[in-house]
Amino acid sequence: MRIIAGKWKGRKLSSWKTKIPIRPMTDRVKETVFNVLKPYLFEDCKVLDLFSGTGSLALEALSRGAGIAHAVENHFSCVKIIQKNITILLKEKKLWIHKKNVFSFLQQYQKRTLLDKKSLEPLIFDLVLADPPFSLKAGDFIMRLLSNSYLTHDETVIVIETGKKEVLKNNYSPFYLFSKKDFDDKKAWFYKRD
Repeated sequence: MRIIAGKWKGRKLSSWKTKIPIRPMTDRVKETVFNVLKPYLFEDCKVLDLFSGTGSLALEALSRGAGIAHAVENHFSCVKIIQKNITILLKEKKLWIHKKNVFSFLQQYQKRTLLDKKSLEPLIFDLVLADPPFSLKAGDFIMRLLSNSYLTHDETVIVIETGKKEVLKNNYSPFYLFSKKDFDDKKAWFYKRD
């Protein structure tokens, strides 16, 4: 696995040596996703990476100019890999890890805000990336949680990767589907607010 564009283009990322139950986004899919996101990935953009795995999506966003990223991952081995990738690429703290179940994390912020550790101001994300295990068929649930979340604002863009057969709605008020990309065995769904 590697970073495909930006200031760390071509840098290899640490991955796992033993089999663990995650499926990283391929370079082809990642390139397509970030091409769609180009207008929404601005300097100082705040990124939330759900089911982060190795942290490759959060790190790709940081490489392309995002300001900070938060990775949510519950698997112990994956958290270790994210930490290793942080030490490979980052000289300053720009990626925070939440070792939590993604659904618990999202449900927690239905009722309260996440505070920035430096400023203690509410932390609201400009871009949310979700790449859950396809077996969970979790896209619909994630969108319902995010549509009522203190983690998003009027300009937030959400991307969810699902298996080919999983179907999401066009509208999760106040978010609507503005693009969808089909690949051999998966789809990427892009949402923003009305």
